[in-house]
Amino acid sequence: MANFVYNRGRTILGEYDWRTAAGNTYRVLLATSSYTPALADNVVTVPAAFELSGGGYARVSSLTTRTVTQNDANSRADYAADCPTWAGLSSTQSVKWAVVYRFGTTDADSDLIVALDMGGVLLTGLTSWTLQFDAQPTNGRVFSVT
Repeated sequence: MANFVYNRGRTILGEYDWRTAAGNTYRVLLATSSYTPALADNVVTVPAAFELSGGGYARVSSLTTRTVTQNDANSRADYAADCPTWAGLSSTQSVKWAVVYRFGTTDADSDLIVALDMGGVLLTGLTSWTLQFDAQPTNGRVFSVT
């Protein structure tokens, strides 16, 4: 018989850290197409080397309203958060990756969670930009655990 993780188990395992753990801060940085995510990337120092710079860009310091939902219909746990907005942009760079990470004290001890392919959104001419998780205008699925 094969081993498996129940949908409730997927949900409970993430519930503590993603949604409720005191002191856990999840952040987002934007990286250019020069970054190539790898499963062995562990900490923020790797994608930070390819992070956008200048033009009013700064990392989002906290993902808010984080939730974990048990999704029995699709055999997974869905992790969601409010969609972050970058204001005051004047960058001419394009965004290939939105990298979600759990903040430690420095980039070297901040754990990578997920890299989301943005396809190359060009920021030229924008004064603000909202990252829409799962095409939701406010609170959307950031990733799922199956």
